[in-house]
Amino acid sequence: VGFAQQLAVTIAALGWLYAPSSAQVNLYVAPPSAATPRTTSEFDGEGRRLFTSFEDVRVAVRAEVALARRAGSVEKLPGLLPVVTVWLGPGVYPPLKLTAEDSGLPGHPVVWRGFSGGVPTSQAGTAARAAATGAIDRVDLHPGAAASHAKIPVSDATRSGFGGGSPDNDRAPGVIDGATHTEVSASKEVPGTAFTPWSGHPGVYAANLTSLGITEYGTLTTADSGTGNLGCQHDRVALYFRSEPMVLARFPNIQGSVSPAGGPWNYSLIDVGGDATFAISTEDAAADRLLQWVTERDPWLHGYFYFSWADAYVPLLSARHDGAAPTPPSVPARPGPESSTPGPTYVNVTVNMTGLGYGPTIKSGGRFYGVNLLSELDAEGEYYIDDPTGTLYFFPPVEAGPPESWPGGTARIAANETAVSVTNVSNVVLQDLVVTGAVHTGIEGYGVESVVVENCTVVGHGRHGIDLSGVGSGVVGCDV
Repeated sequence: VGFAQQLAVTIAALGWLYAPSSAQVNLYVAPPSAATPRTTSEFDGEGRRLFTSFEDVRVAVRAEVALARRAGSVEKLPGLLPVVTVWLGPGVYPPLKLTAEDSGLPGHPVVWRGFSGGVPTSQAGTAARAAATGAIDRVDLHPGAAASHAKIPVSDATRSGFGGGSPDNDRAPGVIDGATHTEVSASKEVPGTAFTPWSGHPGVYAANLTSLGITEYGTLTTADSGTGNLGCQHDRVALYFRSEPMVLARFPNIQGSVSPAGGPWNYSLIDVGGDATFAISTEDAAADRLLQWVTERDPWLHGYFYFSWADAYVPLLSARHDGAAPTPPSVPARPGPESSTPGPTYVNVTVNMTGLGYGPTIKSGGRFYGVNLLSELDAEGEYYIDDPTGTLYFFPPVEAGPPESWPGGTARIAANETAVSVTNVSNVVLQDLVVTGAVHTGIEGYGVESVVVENCTVVGHGRHGIDLSGVGSGVVGCDV
């Protein structure tokens, strides 16, 4: 179906002549990491050039939607046929940000579709091509007419923290294969070659993040971090190894050997509570360590300080070995049998409880662990970032071998708050994408209308997987 009128648009950034010729448009994008110019041969054998940035393809999408709106050609399209489909070739892409100008048309969305293994057969050789040589491809064939893409085969891995991996995969076990899937990631790679052995502890390596262009590391925060509860999450950037989240250096360590997410969490117990203070018996293994922690640059405690269901991150201010512990009248110590033998001695601790909704009170019997501590970087899967120098310290799983042997994409740092952002957008579909590595939220949408997230895998984010706010929108067939 031809357009009622033709509109030639020059995309200056790419130097391509835009020559619309059909009612349903397909645009193709290659990941920016491609070492050599890419073509559409992986889609349909035609070998046309690809867009290599989201910015450029968004310009093209807007032009197509505006043309269709002016020409009235959408009235000739079957119901729900996309006005534009953006095909994202296999590989890793930077964050995608869509605004109101990127919207589709009522009943005819803009579809951002990933490559989920195999050749998209809906594009295989039967579609009408653009008339002008070098023009961006436009295809009349409804993508849904052919067999739909296979489900992205990583669901089992997402449920277990990406602990698996195929023996036929030449990437690291558990790493989403960029050769067969489309990944939109808010993280940046820390290549194995950037790591050197650290003398502070056997098995620990150091890498300079500043030299890689990674300069924002976030913080552990006591204020509301977007989870609906005060202080129960933090904004410190995460390290992913084989797509599995690692753990900020802490004590007590997590049991469970190599997989930090696989074992139970251990805590130290608070013997005597108080107002922003507590005492811990010197019989607890953490007592003497607290005296060391207060000498570090930015020590924190994470725990359940008042309610057993409400956790918080709080800065550690001081720790001193005073002997006996005070017992504030308002917070009684845990009762015990009377004895003529000397009682235990204590380390008294002061923390900053500012910003917590339940006030500064710490109860006896609460629990905590120390976190963000270089001195506690002593277990596989732990990491620490020194902000002033931009140095990442990491204790990788021993079985992974030396860093220089790691396949590409093995270690990544969350470097952006959101991987996919859709704000005031309408009539858009996100399909067949793997979305990873955000500090906060994988796919975040505000003020959306008729936005659908379909058959996507959303994993490895600091707060939420998908957060949509609007009308007529939803999530279909996704692994989150």
